[in-house]
Amino acid sequence: MKRRLVVISLLFGLLFVGVTARLVALQVVERDRWTALAKRIQERDFVQAGARGRLLDRNGVLLASDVPATSIALDNYHMTRPEVLLDLLERHLDLSRQALAEKIYKEGYFTWIARQVDYATATAIRNGAREAGIVGLLFVDEPRRVYPQGALASNVIGFTGVDHHGLEGAELAFDALLGGSDTNVHVQRTAFGTELVRQVTGDGGAGKAVVLTLDARIQRIAEQKLDEGIKRFRAKDGFVVVLNPKTGELLAMAQRQRYDLNRYRQSTAAQRLNQAVARAYEPGSLFKVFSGLSALENNAVSLSQTFDGDTKIRVAGHAFGNAEDDVKFGQVTLKQIIQNSINIGMIQVAQRVGKQRFYDYLKRVGFGRITHIELPGELNGTLIPLKRWSPLELGSISIGQAVSVTGIQLASKLAALGNGGKLMQPSVLLEVRDPDGTSVQRFRPRSLGRIATASNVRAMVNMMEAVVKAGTGTAAQLDGFSVAAKSGTAQKAVPGKGYLPDKFISSFVGFFPSQQPRFLILVVLDEVAERPVWGGRTAGSVFKTIAKRLIDLDKLYPDDF
Repeated sequence: MKRRLVVISLLFGLLFVGVTARLVALQVVERDRWTALAKRIQERDFVQAGARGRLLDRNGVLLASDVPATSIALDNYHMTRPEVLLDLLERHLDLSRQALAEKIYKEGYFTWIARQVDYATATAIRNGAREAGIVGLLFVDEPRRVYPQGALASNVIGFTGVDHHGLEGAELAFDALLGGSDTNVHVQRTAFGTELVRQVTGDGGAGKAVVLTLDARIQRIAEQKLDEGIKRFRAKDGFVVVLNPKTGELLAMAQRQRYDLNRYRQSTAAQRLNQAVARAYEPGSLFKVFSGLSALENNAVSLSQTFDGDTKIRVAGHAFGNAEDDVKFGQVTLKQIIQNSINIGMIQVAQRVGKQRFYDYLKRVGFGRITHIELPGELNGTLIPLKRWSPLELGSISIGQAVSVTGIQLASKLAALGNGGKLMQPSVLLEVRDPDGTSVQRFRPRSLGRIATASNVRAMVNMMEAVVKAGTGTAAQLDGFSVAAKSGTAQKAVPGKGYLPDKFISSFVGFFPSQQPRFLILVVLDEVAERPVWGGRTAGSVFKTIAKRLIDLDKLYPDDF
């Protein structure tokens, strides 16, 4: 019996020593480890995005704003009744059961279930969880971005991600202005998941409002008429740019491929690409305006000088002809070359200018460089370095081949002809305002220099007026208004395939009234299937439908632009 008591005492002694050793290990040796684990389970830090500033059009039309929303997360450690929770979430959220199950049964202490859920849905889930006795859901208030105009100007406006920062378009370009200051939230809970403390640091101030130069009315007109033109001429794609030639302000930038900004996750990369900024193409005969200006600026030709408009030219083994070989022009002046878009005549003009002077002029005007409009993804376009120019490049570039441009690049340079020759910095930013509405920054037109002397600009505008009166652009005539314009029809070039024999880019640019223009409109149609594909007939017709609506708008609101 005595022996048994000794053994039991020893066992208890060993047990006491073991427990004591374990307590020492837990409280001293492993203290940091277990403290960190408890903190991970019972504490969580959040960053709540501050209210984002509004995006407005030039007349105050709301393009983007914040609305109250709630993000829902799950404390996987304390979660109860997972199957009931799965049913509840599936009933209220636009997520598949499989996707929700992966979140609910994920190992860890914190999992986002859905971000920026509307208030009514979040309230329904909160109430449903309470009634079902579900523990573990976390609700964090944070704003959600909404776009009242839907798909209107989607490729210009862009959108924000779940972190409330801009990902595309103006939302990205002006993110530093629009974004509010974040709030840091520290939440501490009991071991059973009950929230004890919520500490908030940071002011969470709202971002500034950004007013764009866009006019929602003009944007809607441009989109509608472009869609109608694409359907009428059976084009694959297309875009429109509308500028104020005097200031460089972007009034509209429309394209066929658009998407609902409120459902941007359902869009494709092609829909999100801004065609007028992030796509380069060969301009074709629209480029003859600059070829002609380079000749005038370098005194290489006179306005009375004539050139052979009929005989094909062979340059470096390549034969150049006119768009329609059966049409005879005889001896032609530079004005007639522009008016009727005569390839043969323009190549002769370029040969008189020469490679060096022609290249220097195009470089000075800014081809091959971005315009720095405040929109992301802008491409340079391509101007081949002079050392790689051969006689073939001289001829090709003079008629708009072997050179590429973007829509905004071409439109902004052609707009200079509408204001006497000043190249204006294109802009989509009109004003920045504090949250209380106080203006803190206002757009000021900025000249980047001249593209030509005033006399040479007047001469080219005169030639472009002839395009509409009796040349390739008669389809764009406007009753009561003079129009200066140029048409273009470029055989489509595809990398690795060269020029496609039956694919064309049809384009038209014009401004009106030609002497004191209010608007410049560039229309580009890709792969017109309706024959003939000529830019004057197709894109020129779209130009006219847009211009007529803008004339009516200008009469009603003459001080808005």
